[in-house]
Amino acid sequence: QPATVQACKELVKLRVRREIDETAEKIADEVRNAGEKNVDEIVALCDSIYNDKISSYQFDEEPEKITDGLEDLLHERAESPEDDTGIVTPYEEFNRMYGGFKPGHVYSIASRPGEGKTTWLVDCGFRSAKINDVKVLYLDTEMMTEEIKFRLASSFTSVPTWYLETGNWAKNSDLISKVNNCDKLKEDSNFYHFHISDKPIERVCSIIKRWYYSVVGRGNRCMIIYDYVKLTGEAITKNYMEYQIIGDKINQLKRVAEEVNAPV
Repeated sequence: QPATVQACKELVKLRVRREIDETAEKIADEVRNAGEKNVDEIVALCDSIYNDKISSYQFDEEPEKITDGLEDLLHERAESPEDDTGIVTPYEEFNRMYGGFKPGHVYSIASRPGEGKTTWLVDCGFRSAKINDVKVLYLDTEMMTEEIKFRLASSFTSVPTWYLETGNWAKNSDLISKVNNCDKLKEDSNFYHFHISDKPIERVCSIIKRWYYSVVGRGNRCMIIYDYVKLTGEAITKNYMEYQIIGDKINQLKRVAEEVNAPV
């Protein structure tokens, strides 16, 4: 019987190898015939073809009874207790209730327009990077990197953004002192910002993975911030409504969160 099981596994492996080879050929064909498409469209299409096939496979993990080994798990954790199970935030109450931002989870920060979501996210990301000594990637659909830099500098120095953006801070001795004596402006940071404009979600997920593997490194902790989830050129139809498009984006972000083992 073990030999039969092993033979079946080998057959499955051959099928998977064949299907992935066919998928690679399909990607190659798309690339060869993509003369009219721009770079973003080509990368998003290839990423979609590959992920659709890979996501269709099931692996060795099986559902298990929720109480199996539960008591042993509790005692195991008690032998080396931790204050938090995720990336610690600057906010003690959030850490107390949720244990920080946990790897592989997607969190939604919601409010009405103009109530400070971006300000909160930038503050949370920048300070969390320092507290945990982890890299944070901020994907921004609206603001350019330079705009975020001025906002951050304003929060560090307490100098209004207008003075910093226009350079008029240099005409006021009090503001000059605040800028020149601000040690935070001189600190190195693990906070990365990228303006993604209206890039499709497939392209965004590709950016996340490339950044993770090239900058963070496999197995290392990090955090991703996406500001904000909205339509980016997708066509709304009778059979594909806005809420379905947004739901699909969230699902893809969740898959990326699990692949890189980071909170989004």
